[in-house]
Amino acid sequence: MQLTTQIRSPFKVITLPLIGRLYRSAFRSGSKKTPALVRFLARMAFYLLRAFSIFSSKGALSIRVGGEDRHAEFNAWNRQFNAIYFEKYSSGYEPEVTTLIESLVPDDGVFYDVGSNWGFFTIYLASRPNFSGRIHAFEPWPPSFSDISKLTDDLRLTEVVSCHNLALSDEVGVAFMRSPSHSGLAHLSSSNGTKVQITCLDELELDPPSLIKIDAEGAEDKILMGGKKFLSKNTPMLIFENRVNMFGDEKCTTVLNMLESIDYKLFVIRMKNNNSAMNTVELLPITSETRSQYGDCDNLFACHSLDIQKLNHIASD
Repeated sequence: MQLTTQIRSPFKVITLPLIGRLYRSAFRSGSKKTPALVRFLARMAFYLLRAFSIFSSKGALSIRVGGEDRHAEFNAWNRQFNAIYFEKYSSGYEPEVTTLIESLVPDDGVFYDVGSNWGFFTIYLASRPNFSGRIHAFEPWPPSFSDISKLTDDLRLTEVVSCHNLALSDEVGVAFMRSPSHSGLAHLSSSNGTKVQITCLDELELDPPSLIKIDAEGAEDKILMGGKKFLSKNTPMLIFENRVNMFGDEKCTTVLNMLESIDYKLFVIRMKNNNSAMNTVELLPITSETRSQYGDCDNLFACHSLDIQKLNHIASD
């Protein structure tokens, strides 16, 4: 089964501050290789500036919404903003996820962005022409939540975007969170760190989603296990990070078995680019017998059996 969408590039970086330019030089990959010595010096300068906060980290971006360009500042200390200024992402950031979001969330649909960070996928969808649905972005890490909240306010997207300073898990209460090097690695911890509020899908009283994307640095299993009733009732489609290689098969098997027990079908996501203007994603069905063959894939897709016909219809359009 294949899904194809036209590539959109709604983000435009107007001003990239020094810290962003250093980060791009230090960790650049793509067609224009930076010499090793230059990368080394750029990394040293980047870490020095980060340690002492010597220069401003304010950048400026714009997105096109409804035929108008909207502008906002962004905080380049959050290295996840590299999604809009690294050369290797010039044809799209995580294009397989973007393609699925673009294909599976209708203009009046509801999307849950779990682990939204500064909001790339949230703002990407909110900027789609004719989108009038609702996006719920969940980001527990305080600096990243500040980034996405400010962006959605400055870009005037609050009519379609709600930001929640919450971590989803399999319980309700308070947890600790750490970010060892940058916000993209922020994760829940058993002790020590920043206190964050946690809840579970089963406790949410929000519009039922068409699609849920989960990127939670190892908490994907708890999030899904804490949503068994929610998933059984609302049957949203799911994109979630596959952690077989990191955590071993046993931890991942439990949640995959749970999904299959409530009649979800599992798929591996494979990117297939036809040309520079279109993205094509292939969904390969997997079962409990074959899932161990795909430990190297980054994301899995799940669709309830009741929606397989709808998925086939979308794929055939």
